[in-house]
Amino acid sequence: MRLDLVWFGLMISGINAQGVDLGGGILTRTDVEQYADIALDIRDIRELVAANDGDAALERYTEGHNSNIQPGVKFTVQKMTTDLQKLARTVQTPNYLFHLYGLADREVTKLDPTYADNFALTSIRPDSKIAADSLLALHSWMYATHVLSHGVDICYKLTIADNPDLFHLGGGGMDEFIALWIGKDQTVGSMDGHGLYALAQRAAELFNTVNLQRPEAPVNTNIKLLYQSGAMTLALPNSCTRGNDESVRTLWTTAQHIISQMYVPLIQMLIDALYRHDTQAISLYALAIVPQTAQCRPSVYKKLKEELIDGTISISRIDE
Repeated sequence: MRLDLVWFGLMISGINAQGVDLGGGILTRTDVEQYADIALDIRDIRELVAANDGDAALERYTEGHNSNIQPGVKFTVQKMTTDLQKLARTVQTPNYLFHLYGLADREVTKLDPTYADNFALTSIRPDSKIAADSLLALHSWMYATHVLSHGVDICYKLTIADNPDLFHLGGGGMDEFIALWIGKDQTVGSMDGHGLYALAQRAAELFNTVNLQRPEAPVNTNIKLLYQSGAMTLALPNSCTRGNDESVRTLWTTAQHIISQMYVPLIQMLIDALYRHDTQAISLYALAIVPQTAQCRPSVYKKLKEELIDGTISISRIDE
């Protein structure tokens, strides 16, 4: 498997000059620079909050700076959540809808898509320790699941389309995802980056799942391998073409495996926040992960939501 991935990396490096080199052997097939660059805005927000410049941090959140969709048009951190809000319900992707469903106590008439933006607007302030992390856990994480599911959906539509020119596959969700996950200026096996990869590294350090011999968090290693598998599927001849149902099934399976891995650092960070009695971090990571449990364990979800999201967090109750 690893030899196949090395071969694949060499193959696409030779044929695709438009890809983005994210380091650690990850070279995308398509130009997804804007998704990698958004990590630099999160870096800036972290630094501005630390410098007690809340106004500048909030402006970077809403207006952006480093990521360009096209000349003169910015891709901003805020757009990662507001763009999902604007989508018709029929094209909003599963993890996003499950999240809204969970937050609304499983009442479809009470869905509130503003949860992430509202949290950011209140947490981006000079005294906040979680402002930048909230953008990773709520905005980048959910948008990353969206691009994965959207890529599968476009692949499916291409297999049944009479006019495939109506659909643009782009990186099939895989390139967009991995650019969001790793981000710009990330060193392999380091916590010093600015994207979800760095967050996963920090979580792994807390749980002692990295060491000098294996400095990369297992989640990051697994996600990179799964990305390469998905990218290989998309690179095959006739992938996502009319009648090729197998490519859709394979891509969907890979996307689901990636999303399963994505839960791990959020759960780890929530456990750590509970252990440290850090109420700010508890409120963040509970909001990021608890609503997702509504899709599988309603009783567990209800209890966790009552204790960690709906009311005032009780440290004495946590210790029980």
